Amino acid sequence: MDTQNSDSRIDDTIRRQIEEYREKSQRFPNLATLRFSDFPLLLHILLSAFGLEPSDVKSCESYLQKNIHIITQLESAYVNNTFKELRGLFSLDDFQPAPITDTGGNCGNNAQNLKDFFELPYKGNLPQLFKNILNKYSKSASDVATTRVNNRSISVTQSSGMGMSRLADETSKLLFTIPINLREAYTEGQRIIYPPADVNLRAYLAQSGKESDNVMQAEHAIFLSALFDVVAPLAKKLGHGRTALEQAIKWAEWLKEGQTTKEVGPNRQKLYNQVINEAWKRMSKVQTTFTEPGLIKVLVEPDILDGLHLILRHSWSKLQNALVPEAVRSPTDNMCFVYFDDARALAKPRAKVGHLCRMSSYDNLCKVLERLCYMPVFFILLSTSSGLQQLAPSPLDQLLFSASQEQVVLPAFTELPFDIFVEAALQKLAHDTVSLVNVCTTDIMSHFGRSMWFVHHQVWLNQRRLGYTATTIHERVEHIHRFALDKICARGTPDKSKASDLAAIGVRVGITFDPRNQSSRMMEAQLVESHMRVVYAIPEHREFMRTGSPSEPILAEAAGRHLSQLPGEIMEAGPKILAESCREGVVARGERGELCGRLLLTIAHDLVLPKGLDLVDPNYHRPIPVIDFLRALFADSHHDTVLRATPINSDPSTNSSDALALGKQFENAYVSFSHFELARDSNVLGASLLQYSLIRGCAIQINQGQASIDAVIPIHMGGVTDPITTNTVSAINVRFNNRKDVQYCAIDRSETVPDVGQPVITIVFELGDESPVSPYVHIHKLREGQTQDPLDDLHYQLVARGHGPGTFNVVSARTKAWYSIILGTGDIMGDFPRANEPELAAYVNQMMALQHEHAERYLTLYESQVTRSHEETVE
Repeated sequence: MDTQNSDSRIDDTIRRQIEEYREKSQRFPNLATLRFSDFPLLLHILLSAFGLEPSDVKSCESYLQKNIHIITQLESAYVNNTFKELRGLFSLDDFQPAPITDTGGNCGNNAQNLKDFFELPYKGNLPQLFKNILNKYSKSASDVATTRVNNRSISVTQSSGMGMSRLADETSKLLFTIPINLREAYTEGQRIIYPPADVNLRAYLAQSGKESDNVMQAEHAIFLSALFDVVAPLAKKLGHGRTALEQAIKWAEWLKEGQTTKEVGPNRQKLYNQVINEAWKRMSKVQTTFTEPGLIKVLVEPDILDGLHLILRHSWSKLQNALVPEAVRSPTDNMCFVYFDDARALAKPRAKVGHLCRMSSYDNLCKVLERLCYMPVFFILLSTSSGLQQLAPSPLDQLLFSASQEQVVLPAFTELPFDIFVEAALQKLAHDTVSLVNVCTTDIMSHFGRSMWFVHHQVWLNQRRLGYTATTIHERVEHIHRFALDKICARGTPDKSKASDLAAIGVRVGITFDPRNQSSRMMEAQLVESHMRVVYAIPEHREFMRTGSPSEPILAEAAGRHLSQLPGEIMEAGPKILAESCREGVVARGERGELCGRLLLTIAHDLVLPKGLDLVDPNYHRPIPVIDFLRALFADSHHDTVLRATPINSDPSTNSSDALALGKQFENAYVSFSHFELARDSNVLGASLLQYSLIRGCAIQINQGQASIDAVIPIHMGGVTDPITTNTVSAINVRFNNRKDVQYCAIDRSETVPDVGQPVITIVFELGDESPVSPYVHIHKLREGQTQDPLDDLHYQLVARGHGPGTFNVVSARTKAWYSIILGTGDIMGDFPRANEPELAAYVNQMMALQHEHAERYLTLYESQVTRSHEETVE
């Protein structure tokens, strides 16, 4: 390697990072001098560029305190804007070379672009399972009419970065597969998305909006027949003397020859050019006309479709004869897959809507695929679009597709890899201390969630470590935190800002959508398509879907960064976003109290964090002291009450300044949660699994009816560098009540931390108390006559009434109204549009007979009538 060029690249890298910090977070404001607070950050940048560690800012600050003599050299290099001479300043006794990152068992140490990682060995057996289930579905094509499938096609529907393209690519190594990528073509300056698009095919398949359904079906039938005809002789040549598996692999390799991060290879490009030319040639022989000048293109002879379908089946037969059959196969097993990557282009609504062009391109394709329903070829459509009305025909469409038989549409495939690099993270931590400092790093965070985070971060690390020597400018990736921020907010697209805001709040606190509400279903689909929400399942009836925001620390960090950029940051933007969503009926009503409570806790968490945006290290995924968290949550007037609290079983006369006081017990304890994750069963609440939640950096949301609590915030009883073990884990148990009549609430601490020797905090939120009586926050004690339970010897229970600024520091007079909207019970009067007209509201109220006021009024009237009647009788 040329040393001079290497030094120049290092200088460029350092200058670029300094400039980014200057633009994004007002660091390094003066070109002629450094502020004291900038020295640790500059050292952090230098060590990163030189490939040395430790490189986190806190370690750099500690190093500078012990080596104050290098300050002068750092400032001189900064003023002169040249840094290469500093390489020899750092002793290897103090700084070790940064380890070359692994990929959890894959050899990706030198992978410098997304293509390199895409080609690494696949983790898991999902491709084989996918192939098997498609064979199973193919069998239903020959079943009885009541279960016969509409056609041999399935949509793979999931959020971005979940590995749809990789699954399809790996499946192509198991069975002969024809890949079609309809993604938009790469343009200069755009972020690279791999694999690259088939630009020529997208141009052919893009609809103009002027074709009738019959014309579009003719185009699809001709395209597929041309595709099969062109591929058949190549398949036969590559299959000679090979098994079915060898033929599939050889074909896939031939298509990929010469492929780059931006463009498909020459073999694939030439092949599809030939297909398109043949398709246009055949389509030119089909006579069409316009219903009126410039309106809808229709077939002159609609019956020609039958002939085109016959040709299509003949073309498939030629390709089938060219394919080597698997040695062991069922007669109904598939012999070929055809997949459309990024099939959203096919699902776009038609520009011209009427009886002649009622269906989307996808619907018309399905109509054509019916003619191949008994052939061993299966079509796969990959898309982030979970709009069920797009990627699955409506019930009306199904009737129109086949009026004579009741047929079924295959349910969308949504199961894709998640958390596949967690083991690699734990292996890394096993060589070091599993402490809060070590788990709250960008590198460890990237191992959790979808594989995209890990891959992107590794590419960035490798490019930086090797000085971008093997990458072109367009292949360079940005830092993972900026990348994730762009993903959650759809790269800042203005017309998607409302969805971006809701997506960010949803990732932090967890949102359940109301499947009965159409606007709720539409928003949910939009969050999946453009804002990283994950699909768990789409039921066979396809009336709604099950989605969520599973624990992904990188995405939670991005959500925190997005919310911090909104007016009022999370303290104002959070309740406003949720209030508007609740008012529109988007959020499910049953969990409004829990949602409000999780938001209050998240805001308190963020208020403790230091201000200022760090571009590289986590800002929101970091530990904070328990005492600081409680101070941020409760209003100033309650701080003494909270910190001097004593356990439930303690004598009321106990001196609150002694060792039992909450402030003393938790003075060296930390919480670390950037988001909430839903616990699917109550077993996750045990101390051993609370330890895992601390490693992952999430608090726990609990399903209704599972326990006496609604959420748990794990606590680490020790310093941030102390090991996290089952013996150091405690918890803040949380109960959210949205009721007007406040009642005694018993909480079983053993559900989380059964060790009676470990102190535990419980907070009961009585959010529905509209007129709380002072004190708004009080400490629960053993009631008179109650028997002491040893579990409560070190159990601190706080009760908070109301949801205003008198109770909570995280609520202001301005935001209280939004919380009131969130907490709205969703009763009939809440939906009555003239509820503010008392006389009209009384008529609605009168229809609800069993109410206390009605009973009192009528029974009082009855008793007065009885008395009067008795008096009249006596007279």
